[in-house]
Amino acid sequence: MPISPGVVEESCDVLLIQPPVRGPEFVSKLSGTLYMPRRLVKACINPGILSLGSYILHKGHSARILDLAEGDALLRVGLESMKKAPRLVGIGCTSAFEYLGTLRCAQECKQCWPDVPVIVGGQHVGPLGTMVLEDAPHIDFVCLYEGEVVLEQLLEQLIDGKLACEVIQGLAYRINHTTAANREIPKVVPLDEMPLLQYDMYPDFRRYTPYVEESRGCPYGCVYCISNYLHRRRIRLKSPRRIARELEHARSLWGDIPEYALLASTFGVRSSHVLELADRISGLGIRWNTEIRPECHWERWLPQLQNSGLRVLNFGVESGSKEILSLMKRTDLPDEFLDRVVDLLHFSKDLGLRTRCNFIVYAGDTLQTLKETLEFIVKAGPHMDAIEYSPLFVVPGTQLERDFPRLSEQLGCSLVKGDYWEQVHLHPCHPSKEVSFDEAVGFAALIERMFSSPEGWYEAEKTMYTQKDHIAMERVKNVLMTARFADSGDTVEAD
Repeated sequence: MPISPGVVEESCDVLLIQPPVRGPEFVSKLSGTLYMPRRLVKACINPGILSLGSYILHKGHSARILDLAEGDALLRVGLESMKKAPRLVGIGCTSAFEYLGTLRCAQECKQCWPDVPVIVGGQHVGPLGTMVLEDAPHIDFVCLYEGEVVLEQLLEQLIDGKLACEVIQGLAYRINHTTAANREIPKVVPLDEMPLLQYDMYPDFRRYTPYVEESRGCPYGCVYCISNYLHRRRIRLKSPRRIARELEHARSLWGDIPEYALLASTFGVRSSHVLELADRISGLGIRWNTEIRPECHWERWLPQLQNSGLRVLNFGVESGSKEILSLMKRTDLPDEFLDRVVDLLHFSKDLGLRTRCNFIVYAGDTLQTLKETLEFIVKAGPHMDAIEYSPLFVVPGTQLERDFPRLSEQLGCSLVKGDYWEQVHLHPCHPSKEVSFDEAVGFAALIERMFSSPEGWYEAEKTMYTQKDHIAMERVKNVLMTARFADSGDTVEAD
């Protein structure tokens, strides 16, 4: 099922492509979620593409994945290695930094197979909709929301030879030399009824961290988050029985060497699920991490979760300023929220869990609000192992994007302009007239280094890189710790 360039491959109904990252030249110097050592490529399964491929296989069709995450040098070789053209090409674009790579993949596919339709999807292109079609004549369709049902319906129309794009909910398309979209939310598949992920669709899949999805969506209303567009503030949970089954399946493939990542926008919103899950997976002998909202009553659950293998907790704090937390709509009770974070960090540390807190230099941040966040970090610092501090990017489809003109007038924030940002439909933010984007990046990077231990920072970050074996993990660890914390910056090379 994976495509290995250079080897003649059988054809398939759907070819799914993971595009390469094409960031700006300075991306290796950014902080937070965008930090990448120049000589070390993040190695991650795209869970969206893998879910689509597994679903299509489950429905009786054939599918393959071409993974170009580490570069597109072998794109043409991979396409030409197939004996026959697929019926449909799907390209996943989850980040603006994959957008130019997505366009190039679409162009190459059309040059190789002019009559094969190309659909793109993912949380970056979905909100852009018909704008993607205007950018790229090589792209025929855009999936606006979740993709399993949309992809299945489109494929079946192609097989039947009766294309009727307008009836497929959640699809943007071309018609009569113009573009259109059916913006109705499509039917979604109950998560417990989804097929198990076919990890071996990825070439050399064991070099990646095993991802297991706990839920989709989020009931909260943070204005900077794309989840509200994709899921309309709804959350769908897998049952503990189902999650345990998926973890057992993944463990049969990876064993106990890597640390597993339990994917969720909001892990643990239902207490009965949390405790049952802990009971069900406590005998698997795996280590895992996840991200939580501090507002829940975690003191009741963390001991059992630790016994089940939980090792790293990521806290979505976002700011230490009550004013900024309110602007974000992160919480309605900022005083209680910040006190709660400190108490929970202390409790987690006493249990022996690794903790990382995530922050954003947000629209409206001034020298005073950044000082308030710094004071909070100093207060909470003894209980934190690491900080991930990101500059703000205004993401298409978010409430923040819609509100930004008003916020700009009120707060003095503004968008960073430039050819690259215009091309990828993403804009960095100058937080205020007092703080520029470059200053925000420098401040965030410095705070990360000041308040993260190298070991703690690696433990929180390692699921983004290969965990194939202990030798590979040790090499990644040395590169990451040296690149982030040594005086030499990220000039070290990874073999």
